[in-house]
Amino acid sequence: PNLSHAMAQLEIKLFEKSGRNVRLTRYGAVFLEAVSGSLEQLDRTVRNLKEIQSGSGLIILGCTRDLGSSLVPVLMRDFKRTARGEKIVFQLHTDSSFSRVLLNQALEGRYDMVFTSLPGDPFCMESFSFAQPPFIAAVSLDHPLAGKDEISLCETLSFPHIFLSRKSGLRAFTDHLFYQIGTFPSISYETEEDFVAAGLASAGFGIAILPDHPFLHTMDLKLLTLTDPDPKRTAYLSLAKEIKRSKAAEYFYEFCRERLA
Repeated sequence: PNLSHAMAQLEIKLFEKSGRNVRLTRYGAVFLEAVSGSLEQLDRTVRNLKEIQSGSGLIILGCTRDLGSSLVPVLMRDFKRTARGEKIVFQLHTDSSFSRVLLNQALEGRYDMVFTSLPGDPFCMESFSFAQPPFIAAVSLDHPLAGKDEISLCETLSFPHIFLSRKSGLRAFTDHLFYQIGTFPSISYETEEDFVAAGLASAGFGIAILPDHPFLHTMDLKLLTLTDPDPKRTAYLSLAKEIKRSKAAEYFYEFCRERLA
């Protein structure tokens, strides 16, 4: 009776008679889809809480797609090997690849910790930095610079560039490289994703200054080592100070700090 009363309060007809049977209306079908997703999320949450209560460890991670496709899975694997019989349950999310969004979501409690290209606010987050593969210049195979193996940033200025948009945490790093030489190139395109920038470079739309990544080596690109300024790159692991985490998550944070030092 309580359920029937609650459904009546919706003032939307969810069911309709079809002979002796009852079937969903189109509004009922929409409602069912939404409710099913909520119930599945509730079931997952209950299972996760039971796992934690039984001594298991749930660790919820957020990370950029770059780190999620290379470094983070290796850290997860190696940490599970040290678990000594404890059941470790990882959830890895790359719903957003923007560092600022991930950091905000960590503050909201969505993630235990996040791997990003920017550090968290030191007043409310704890972060540590670690080295990542350096920036390189990516050009098409028929680009005038494709005959070189290494290049300074100044040598790229006479050609159009493909920049990452300001939504990307990597944009601050590429901007800093050009600040160091005191000038900026002509920007032909901006995009939010580094792999899209690589695709544009491969098609001849300009030079892309990007972090070196194994995926780039599979594309029709000539990858040039940057000699000046220093192309080193830093990434960060951050967690919110006031968010309660499982013991396994705390151990994983310390494991990463030692491994990436």
